[in-house]
Amino acid sequence: MKLLEIKTANGYELGRRVGVRHRKNIQEDSGSEAFAFLQAFYNSDFGREVYDKCLERSEECYPTIVDEIRGIADGADVPFENIFLHSMSSEIWLNYGEDIKTETGKTVFPDTRGCVFFCILLLSGRTTCSHS
Repeated sequence: MKLLEIKTANGYELGRRVGVRHRKNIQEDSGSEAFAFLQAFYNSDFGREVYDKCLERSEECYPTIVDEIRGIADGADVPFENIFLHSMSSEIWLNYGEDIKTETGKTVFPDTRGCVFFCILLLSGRTTCSHS
């Protein structure tokens, strides 16, 4: 495991430096079959609704973490949506995975390694989020 030590006062700059450092891997991952699964979810009406509500709730509860994700996206030169979708990948797969197919008709299990940041859309329409 590589150690990247960053001293900064804000989440955005932390994320930007991580994004710059890992740009190649992040860009390659955005073209992976696992990302195609996340993109298929995002492109569906229901998936976009879940995404939008999770983002809204995350910005309310964890603005520093959302800033960090924006920084990663900017540093890696990829759309913010790609990184935020990756942050939701475990929850998307666990809750909706069997119902989502990529353009090739496959269900793909995304790589879910990393820190945990999740949002849950409750039946009431309320969204709750957490991060570790």
